[in-house]
Formats: sequence, structure tokens, C-alpha cells
Amino acid sequence: MEKLFLTNKKILPEIKLWLNHELDHRIEPNSVSLIILAVNECIQNIYRYAYEKKNQKKILINYKKDPDNLYINVKDFGPNCSDKSFITKKHEPTEEGGMGIGIIMNIVTDYIIEDLNDGNLTKLTFSLDKLKKIDKQHNL
Repeated sequence: MEKLFLTNKKILPEIKLWLNHELDHRIEPNSVSLIILAVNECIQNIYRYAYEKKNQKKILINYKKDPDNLYINVKDFGPNCSDKSFITKKHEPTEEGGMGIGIIMNIVTDYIIEDLNDGNLTKLTFSLDKLKKIDKQHNL
């Protein structure tokens, strides 16, 4: 399933509502909450860095699920992300932008940003088993 969103002050609630609806009865509710948290952090990074906090910019989200994983792709149409070192860099909680990446990396099993001719493709892979383990560890 795929959906186009436009950046604005309501984009995060819109994406949350869409993901809740799409993943309902497919994935456990607590796991959906973790997925939404990681996707929201990804969207905030796109809005802040690729789109420089400009509204009415396109973000295209699609997903697919297999028995073990959920794959979410987030396409933006901003300039290519030439420096991807922030993905593997160890961030401090007080560092600008560091907490969001840390949240994403603790939830996903794979986080890739690919340069495209017309933007970037962020690929998030969620292991359903890992999500269940996080849920049990934190009693969500």
C-alpha cells in the first residue's frame, strides 16, 4: 500500500492515523506504536533536513509485510543526502538531532537511505520478533 503526504503541521498525526488503519489486525498494537515512533522520527528528519522545514513538500510512504518483517519505504523529493555518516555515528542525547536517530536505530533492524535522481528513499526494516522483544522489555 502506498500513500502521498504533504509536509505541514498535521503530517505526523495524518501518518499515525494512516499507519494505525493500515496495520490494524496485521501487527500487534504495541508493535504498531513502535513502528509509528520510528517512522515519525524519520519524517521529522526529512522535514527538518531535506525540506528545511518547508510545507507542501511531497513524502511518499509505502509498505509491505512478510511473515517475519515489515518494510516501510519513505520517499522524499529533496536534495540527495550526501553525508550518511549520521546513521552510524554514536549520538549523545543532548546533541542536535541525535535522539531521533537513536530511537530509529533501537527499533529497526535495517535503516538505509538511497540517493535517487529525484530525491531520497529511506528504507526501514522492522523485525516483528524484535518489536515483540522490545515490547516485553519495556512492558508496553
